Amino acid sequence: MSSLLALCILSILSSAFGGVIIPRYASSPEPVQLSAKEMERYAPYAHLSSAAYCPPHKIQQWQCGEPCKNVALHGENIGIADGNGASVQNFFVAWWPAEKSVVVSYEGTDPTKL
Repeated sequence: MSSLLALCILSILSSAFGGVIIPRYASSPEPVQLSAKEMERYAPYAHLSSAAYCPPHKIQQWQCGEPCKNVALHGENIGIADGNGASVQNFFVAWWPAEKSVVVSYEGTDPTKL
C-alpha cells in the first residue's frame, strides 16, 4: 500500500512540475541557491506538507494555523484527514482548486521515535 501511495504522490508532483520535479538540480553535484521567485513558487507545497503535522480535526476545518493560512483551501475541499500522530501518521487528501490538483500530504517519520 505504501508503494502505491508513493507512486501517487510522485505522479501528482511530477504533473505539478511539468513532468520532472526539479530538473535543474537533479544532476548538480553542488547545492544550488534558489532565487526568491523559485522559493515563492515552492512555498505552498511546504505549507501543505507542514499541515500534515496538524491534528486531523483541524485539517478537516482547514484551521491548522500558519500552514492553513498560507494556502487557499477550505474544509469542503478536504476529502479525508486521519491519523493519530503516533501509531498512524497524520495525513490528508484534498482538492486544491487554485492549482486544479489533488493534494496528498502525510506526516513524516519522527526520527526520535525510531
